[in-house]
Amino acid sequence: RVGEWFAKDLYKVEPDLICLAKAMANGIPIGAVGIIEELEKFIEVGDHGSTFGGNPLACSAALATIKVIETRNLVNNSKKMGKILKNGLKKIGVKPDGYGLMIGFDVDDAESFVENALKKGVLVNKTSEKRIRLLPPLIIGKEEIKFALDVFSEIL
Repeated sequence: RVGEWFAKDLYKVEPDLICLAKAMANGIPIGAVGIIEELEKFIEVGDHGSTFGGNPLACSAALATIKVIETRNLVNNSKKMGKILKNGLKKIGVKPDGYGLMIGFDVDDAESFVENALKKGVLVNKTSEKRIRLLPPLIIGKEEIKFALDVFSEIL
C-alpha cells in the first residue's frame, strides 16, 4: 500500500527481522516472519509457532494474493494512484502526508467528516479528533479517486 513491497524500501534499510500479516492473504488470517540468516541459529523447529502456522488454506490464499499483486503490478499502482490522490487533496485545500495509498490528513472534526463521507459512499477512518486516514485498496483507479475527492470537497 505504501508504493513499495515493504515500507523498509522507502527508507533504504535492511531489517534483521520483518513481520508480515493481514493483507498477505487478502483477508484470510495469516502471519509470517522473515529473518536474516545470522538469526537462524537462534531459532529451532517449534520455537516460533502461531495460531495460523502452516495452514494450507491461508498459505494458498497468500500465494494467490501475491501472484495477483505481481501480475497486476499493484505495488506500482499504489504509488501512481497515491500521487494522484495526494495531488487531488492538495487541490481541494488539504495537506496530505504519507506514502503510496497510505495517506493521512487533518480536518476540523474527524468524526463528522467520517460520518458525512460514509453517507456519500466513501469509507474513511479517523485516528484522532482531527486526523483522517485513507487506506484505499491496491486496485483503486482514477474514477474512484475522483469520486472520493468530489465527496471530500463537498464535505470540506
